Amino acid sequence: MRIQDFKVVYICPDHNEKYHARKLHMDSMLATLGFKDIVHYKSGTDGWPKCLNDATVTILTTYMNEPILLLEDDVEFTGVSEFEFVHGADAIYFGVSRSAAHPKLDTSRGTSMFVPYSKNHVRVMNMLSAHAVLYITSRYKQAVCDKIRINPLKCFNDIAMARLQPSYRILANKKPSFYQSATFNAPGHEDANTLFTLQ
Repeated sequence: MRIQDFKVVYICPDHNEKYHARKLHMDSMLATLGFKDIVHYKSGTDGWPKCLNDATVTILTTYMNEPILLLEDDVEFTGVSEFEFVHGADAIYFGVSRSAAHPKLDTSRGTSMFVPYSKNHVRVMNMLSAHAVLYITSRYKQAVCDKIRINPLKCFNDIAMARLQPSYRILANKKPSFYQSATFNAPGHEDANTLFTLQ
């Protein structure tokens, strides 16, 4: 399949010059890639991470019954459009990260763990990342929403997701389609952490 076969929703507050530049970048990139069904979700600006958590819950609730590719507004395309869709997967990561979630605290600790799954996929066990995810099943979307709602003021959405990964069939493409660009983040940091392929 191609990533363009899915509805894509991206989160961007678009409330100042910095974030308007991100919105323009996302609109241009997604149109150039050939996505036909593009939704910009204008998130709130009422403090981090609550604004992102609220956006995640609203989007997943709105699209509970259809697969959606959910992107954050700081991603760049790697050049990989083709992927193998796995029937029975609850979600597929189209972007990965080297960072793992702390097992109990709302912070990171250590390196992400991946378990071999197939020729083109690994199973994700504790990864901190939410910048490019294909959400597939309603049961997983509901679980993410429920987990975030427990502590929306403090817990980052990707920490909530990392805690759920062992209990669901959460996969990552070995060749990711997106990474978090240093263009919109600390120089080199996000590229180094999210621009790599899995073995």
